[in-house]
This record gives sequence, structure tokens and C-alpha cells, in this order.
Amino acid sequence: MKRSSAYEILLLLFLSGWITGCSEFKFVNQKFTDRSDDPRADIVLRNVRAEFTSGSLMQRRVKSDAAVYQETRGMLLLAAPTIESFTAEGTIEGVTNATTATMFLAHAPQLKRRKGDFQLIGRVQYRAPSKSDPTTDSLILYTSSLGWINDKELFVCDAPYEMIMFVPNRAPLVAAGDQFVATRDLRVWNVKHGALGTALPTNVAEHHAKLRAELEALSAPVQTDSAEPAQPVELPSEMLQAEAALRQGESTGLQTAPNTQTTTAGRRLLRLPTTR
Repeated sequence: MKRSSAYEILLLLFLSGWITGCSEFKFVNQKFTDRSDDPRADIVLRNVRAEFTSGSLMQRRVKSDAAVYQETRGMLLLAAPTIESFTAEGTIEGVTNATTATMFLAHAPQLKRRKGDFQLIGRVQYRAPSKSDPTTDSLILYTSSLGWINDKELFVCDAPYEMIMFVPNRAPLVAAGDQFVATRDLRVWNVKHGALGTALPTNVAEHHAKLRAELEALSAPVQTDSAEPAQPVELPSEMLQAEAALRQGESTGLQTAPNTQTTTAGRRLLRLPTTR
């Protein structure tokens, strides 16, 4: 792997060109090729800090302890990344953490990825701050794999997940399942299997640690994005009971939209366009 100052300067210039321009490359714009990987072309970076903008609008801020830029593939591999996404008004829309992230800085047809896509792997956590109080979260999503399709502005999850939605003056709502596609604000969902309820464990930290282990174990056999699970993921009995109670119209602050599954007010479970 290279650690050449000249290459690092070139990469920084390249990144600044992508950041300050309209998401356009000024120095590097390579597509995926059939050439085998050459580690000598990799550029190792430490304490990565990058801000991606479109014109004067902040789109994304990325922080990482270490990164590897694969020049031949136009990919940036990040270790322990923190990715902040922003609204058109400049406020933080969501904060994502994971074990690793792959950012595609060029089209990669053989990987079915386009420039601007990214993939998060391992202990993925997405937090959306509350609009009324940015110091608190309106929802937290946990999974082991989460992808972003940039041109369609969709999140794609091909692994088990759990999302906790915090509703003012009510018990938190919990959604769990094994695959989904959702809009960038997580308000419109297409779920493969899932359930919705109000159960939340008393020891949240312990529950989350156990959940992460279960998610990683369940998602381990998945080989491709399109792979079907051998059998539906068995959801906790309390989740199924809560969902049944909600469908019977118990007072929980939930509404059922026509032709959709049970959902919160302002959050719909709908059929979304295909990701490709």
C-alpha cells in the first residue's frame, strides 16, 4: 500500500474538487475495471474528515479513524465511520455509525453500484435527532448491513433490523423485521417481513448488545443482496402480541392507513420503487 505524500495530496485535491463542486470529479473519475486489485495503488489515510456538498448545501459529513482509497475501483473504504447527513435547511437529518463503510466515488457496474452509493457493514446504528430538540433522538435503527442508493435516495437493508421510534408522551414504538427499503427520512417503508409493537426492554444497553449478536448471526448466511432467507426470521412473541393488539384498535396512538400495514401517524409501510 502506498503512503506517498504526493498521492495523499492528490487525493485531498480530488476530494476537495468533489466536495466544493457539484459532486463532480476533477482529478479522478475511474469506472470499475476487470483488472485485478493492485494493493500498491491503494492510498492509506488516517483521521479522515470530509464534507460533501452540492453547491453551497452541505449533504454529508464523514469522519473515520482510518481509510483506504482504492484508486483502481474508485472506492473509499472507511474504518469505524461516522456519517452525518443533512437536510436542505442545513440541519442534521441522521447520524450513522458502523464497523466499516464503503463509499463508491465512481460507477461500479459489476457491483451494481453507482457514484454516491455507500454500504455500511457491522453494528450499524442510525439515529435521527428530534426536530423540536436536536439533543434527543426521534428514532434509532439497529442492523448489521445498510446500503444507500444515491440516485433514488433510498436506504436498503438486507439483514434483520430493529427500529425504536420515540413518540412524545407515549411509550416508544418498536419495529422489527429482516429486510426493508425506505426513503431517506425513514417515513415510507417496504418491508419483507416485520412486526410493530410497543415493547421495550428495561435494560436497553444489554438488549442492544444481545440484538447486535443475533443480527450478525442471522445475517451471516446471506451471500448476495438478492438471496432469500431459508425461512422467515422468527419474531419475539411479545412483538407479535403487540401487533395483534394494535390491529384490534387498542389505544396506542397508532393509525392504520388504507391498504397498508399498521404504522405510526406520519409513517407508512408502502410498496416502493425497485432499487435498480
